[in-house]
Amino acid sequence: MADAPADAIWLRIENFGSGETGDKTVAYVQAAREFHALGIPVIADHTGGLSGLGLLAFGAVGGLAHGVTMLEGFKADAWRRPKSEGGQDGGPVTRVYIPRLDLHLKKAEARAFLKSSTRTMARFGCRDTHCCPGGIDGTLDNPTRHFVHQRSSQIAEMSRIPQSIRPSRYLEDNVRPVSGDVSAAFGLGAISAELRSKFEKKLKAMERFQQAISHFSQIDEMNSMAEVPPRRSERKQSS
Repeated sequence: MADAPADAIWLRIENFGSGETGDKTVAYVQAAREFHALGIPVIADHTGGLSGLGLLAFGAVGGLAHGVTMLEGFKADAWRRPKSEGGQDGGPVTRVYIPRLDLHLKKAEARAFLKSSTRTMARFGCRDTHCCPGGIDGTLDNPTRHFVHQRSSQIAEMSRIPQSIRPSRYLEDNVRPVSGDVSAAFGLGAISAELRSKFEKKLKAMERFQQAISHFSQIDEMNSMAEVPPRRSERKQSS
C-alpha cells in the first residue's frame, strides 16, 4: 500500500467498537501500528468509548470517527443480508451518554437512573454548563449536544497529554474512574433490576478491561505513533 494514492487510512474493523474488551483493544493497537510505516494518518472508524480512547492513548491511531450516540461499532451482517422488500427497520433510538459509566442508556432508562436519588444525580449527572446548562434536564432534553461536547472534551484532554505518559494517564484518568463509578452504580439501591443487570455485566467487563490494559501499559514499548490527521481548518487552507 506504500504507493497507494491516499492521504489517510481508515480502519473499520468488524466486531470492534465502543465497550470492547481490553484484549481486543490491545490487539487493535498492535495491528494498527503496522500501518504507521506508510507515513500517513490512521483513523479508527466506527469506534468510540473507552476502547476508542485507548487507541488514541497508545498512539495506535490519530483520530476516531463515529456517529452521534451511535455507529460506535461495526458488524458486516447488514452487508451480507439482503434488504427485505417493502419493510423498513425502525429508526435509531435516542440514547443518553453517561461518561462516568462509559455507557449509552435509552432516554427512559437514563431519566430513571439519573433521577433515582440525589446521590445518583450528584455523582453521575452532567454539571458541564457548556452542554447541559440545565443539569440533568439539559442532558435529557438535548442528549446530542451533551454527547458531542463530552466526547470532544475527552479527545481534547487526551491530546494535551504528552504521548509518553498518555497510557498511564489513560489508566488513571479514564479506566480506573469508570471502573469505580460502575461499581458504585451497581451498588445503588434505587435502580431497576434491568439496569442492575446491565451494570453488573459492565462491571465484570471493566475488571477484565482494566487488567488487560494495565498489563499492556507495563510491557508496551510504544515504538511508533500514528500521525494525527490535519484539522478541518488546516485542510481548507491547503486546498
